Amino acid sequence: MRRVKSLSIASAAAATPESLLAEAEDYERRHPHDVPGMQERYLLVSGADPSLANPVVRKALDRVGELEGRLKDAYRVLRDGDPDALEGMTDVRIKGMVTVVARDLASRDPAVRERAAKTLGLLSHAEGIHALKKALDKEEEGACVEASLQALVLIGGKKGADAIGDFVGHERHSGAALGAMIRMTARNPVDRRIAAKEMSRWMSARDEGLWERMMTALRGLGVDGLHGLAACCDRNTTPARLVAVIKELSRTKEPAVARVLARYFRPGGAPGDEAIRAAALDAVRTMAKKENLGEAVIPHLFVGLRHRETRYQTTLLLQELTGKDFTVKNWGSWSAWWKSTHPGWTEDGEGK
Repeated sequence: MRRVKSLSIASAAAATPESLLAEAEDYERRHPHDVPGMQERYLLVSGADPSLANPVVRKALDRVGELEGRLKDAYRVLRDGDPDALEGMTDVRIKGMVTVVARDLASRDPAVRERAAKTLGLLSHAEGIHALKKALDKEEEGACVEASLQALVLIGGKKGADAIGDFVGHERHSGAALGAMIRMTARNPVDRRIAAKEMSRWMSARDEGLWERMMTALRGLGVDGLHGLAACCDRNTTPARLVAVIKELSRTKEPAVARVLARYFRPGGAPGDEAIRAAALDAVRTMAKKENLGEAVIPHLFVGLRHRETRYQTTLLLQELTGKDFTVKNWGSWSAWWKSTHPGWTEDGEGK
């Protein structure tokens, strides 16, 4: 089978969505039967700009969805088998095929390794994840690296995203892995949210450029990106990066974000603690402005009253935002007051 030269994720990252779409359409005209190659190139468009607001990106993702249904035909091309080979196949048989194909990941021939990785992606069975990770860790051929990561993208789900995220600290593959995670957000709504959360692992990336690329990608993912940014708060990182994430969260239209920010109202003596606390307080103030979210933020701050280390600062902020004078000692009065004026509200924060 003729090998198609794989695209370089690094070089694609510097291109525009328009140029990448043009290249993908040109490749489709020249190689109409290479479904994996076409899908790979259309997915790179979203890698350059993950925002669904871009009509060029939406057009590319629509084509990705159409090609997804033809992957079985691509599998026939790869294995020279029956085009309906996967139809009705039992899980046991697919696992057996994964085991056989995975052996080729250890081949000395890069072409064989690349083909094996692509086939595992087309099989899209979680059984292939371990073999792909093991081979990818030692892989040095660019085409094989990208084929292995794309296989994990096609397998998808929590296990696929987690496997990709494990390469965040890899000396050679961290950047390519982030590109794969971004492409995974383009597959379907479930994978989109999973990948957005797992992308937060690049909060600890040694390369500042990769961290910035993660932030750009999450900004373009709308509500799902918001979940990713919130997950960033659970990662080990530098104070400066955490402050940047907090400032980004202040732009949200989701009042529940205040619950995440309230954890940073605690005092601390470590370097950067004061800057983090100040950023969190300012973020909530921004969210609570009338032109933004207004009073909808208030009940989501009550979580800060339940913990002694954040109670004092939360009380001061609530006094500032509401004009009420409930004290630290009477912290339970806040929820009672809110419930009296908002009958639909419940203690767990649900309702109006």
